[in-house]
Amino acid sequence: MTHHTVIVGAGVIGLTAAALMVSPRCRVTLIDPADGPPADDGDVGLRVSAIAAGSVDILNAADAWSRLQAERCHPYAGMC
Repeated sequence: MTHHTVIVGAGVIGLTAAALMVSPRCRVTLIDPADGPPADDGDVGLRVSAIAAGSVDILNAADAWSRLQAERCHPYAGMC
């Protein structure tokens, strides 16, 4: 039996849920009203996020943490 799940919202939570749910037995459709991600032109938005250890465990389970760590993690010293 195959299940079909629809997730509304392609933010961090929606994308993580989709990555964790997709399998040969679960088809996932992700819906988001926003435009897709911008082209990878090296211009990264200035957003700071703190990620708790439990969230790292979830991102590891979704096979996403190593990529985030390699491409998007940087030390943060403070705001001007």
